[in-house]
Amino acid sequence: MRWGWGAAAILALGVIYVSSGWVHAGIVAYHLVCLAGIVRHRTSIRPLLGGAVRTLGWTFATTLLIVGGLLAPLLFWDPSSIREEAARTLFPAEGRERFFAVFAAYTLLAHAWIEEVFWRGVFTRPDARPGAAALGNAGAFYLVHAVALGWALGWTGVVLALPTAGAGAAWGWVTRRTGSLWPAVVSHYAADVAILAGMWIYLVRA
Repeated sequence: MRWGWGAAAILALGVIYVSSGWVHAGIVAYHLVCLAGIVRHRTSIRPLLGGAVRTLGWTFATTLLIVGGLLAPLLFWDPSSIREEAARTLFPAEGRERFFAVFAAYTLLAHAWIEEVFWRGVFTRPDARPGAAALGNAGAFYLVHAVALGWALGWTGVVLALPTAGAGAAWGWVTRRTGSLWPAVVSHYAADVAILAGMWIYLVRA
């Protein structure tokens, strides 16, 4: 693992978020560090951009696993319980729907792609074994989300970030197993769509 890049990304998110008090500023800083890492290691990333057709089965299976795991908590937990606190952190009360539209567009255009290329293509070394990639990505991917959610929601956010450890492990493993970023990228986009739908239902329109 390239631990230095992982630490830099997490620190950028945490420092900017805490100093500004605005989670979106922290996210942008985090993504800028990710982009710097992508540019720096672009030659080792290129081989991971092939195999879209060859990995269709892995892509389908990974998407089912990730989205199913993401939706499973809804069977016993009502996200409305954190509505006010989460909505206040993410979206201003005035113009909430408009701000959500901008947030959703940014998430779908940039977030999943940048995160997957960075964590699975930069943070994870090309020679990493699938098991090591799974463990390293589980810890680092959880930490970056725990920083954001924990600062916003306290211990509730730290707990809510736990599924990202599983997602990071799955994406790290499948990327090294297949030699392609596509299963992780596609399933990450599907997860983001599900999360945005949940935000709209439970935080914006509720």
